[in-house]
Parts: sequence; C-alpha cells; structure tokens
Amino acid sequence: MQGSMHAPGDERGNGPGSESGNASGHGPGQRRDEHPRPDAASSDAERGAFLAIVRAKRLAVRQAGEGLHRRDNALTLLSVIASAVATVLTAAPALGGPELTRALGSAGPDTPSWRILCGVASICSLLAAVAANLHRQQEVTARLARCQTGAARLETLELQVTFQRAPLADATAEYGRIIAELPPLPEP
Repeated sequence: MQGSMHAPGDERGNGPGSESGNASGHGPGQRRDEHPRPDAASSDAERGAFLAIVRAKRLAVRQAGEGLHRRDNALTLLSVIASAVATVLTAAPALGGPELTRALGSAGPDTPSWRILCGVASICSLLAAVAANLHRQQEVTARLARCQTGAARLETLELQVTFQRAPLADATAEYGRIIAELPPLPEP
C-alpha cells in the first residue's frame, strides 16, 4: 500500500479535502452538472488574441468578397449591356431599312451614318467579349463563392471560440484549413 494510497488533500489534488478538485473530476466551485471548460489550459489572453486574429481575417474576407461582388456585377452588366447595344445598333438599319438610314443622314453605302453605327456596334461587341472573358478568366464567381463560404466558416469558428465550444488547438487547426481554402486576398 505504499505509494498507492494518498492522504486526503495531498499534492495530487484529488482527495476529499482538496481545493483543486474532487473525486468526480470537477474543478473547485464547479457543480456536478456543469461540464469543465473544453479549453481550460488556454488563457483568456490567448483566446482573446486568437479571436482578434479571426475577426480581422473575417473582416478582410468580407471586404474582399464585397469587392468581388462589385466586380462580378460590373463585368456581368457591362457584358449584357454592351451586347444589347451592339445588337440594337446592327439590327436597327436592317429592321428600319432605307427610311432609318435616311433619317440618320443619307442612304448611300458610303454614308457616315452607316459607318458610325457599325463602328459603335463593333466597339460594343468588343467590350462585351472582353468583359465576359475577364469574368471567366479571373474566376470571379468561384472566388466570390469561396470568400462567402470562408466568411461563414470564420464566423462559426469565432462563435465556437467565444462560447468556448472548441479547444483553442482545434480552433487554430480549423482556422488554418479555412485560410487554405480562401482565394488570395488583397493586402491591406
């Protein structure tokens, strides 16, 4: 029995008179129905510093997402509007016939009005093609979706850490996974 028996309140802190714990494994002042903090080893300062990092990254991701949303809208609108204007400009003389071309200037094949319509229609077609290709090449929609997903996951992580539902080590690992899946973000 040497070494296997410890006196009540000994240095291990699990005797009935101990201040640091009791036989049920609950801490001092902790009721049996309460769960111990999942991250009791991390200090409030560490948790606070981690939360500040998560909040700052979530803000950066949200701002990047807003920028991508504006770019997505602008490129899509430019493509649609430029295509529509090009269509109207090229269809107008075909539908309007000689009356429209006379109203624009003269009816001859070398008239400036015909050339101007074709030139503006060509520019609009070019703008539509460039906008559509930029949108596709820059993967705006996919990057926007990754930002929105990342922001939501960071918010969830922030709530889990705030309400101490995730150990700090697990939260840090999850933060790394979230960051790895984000698109490149602009530097502040």
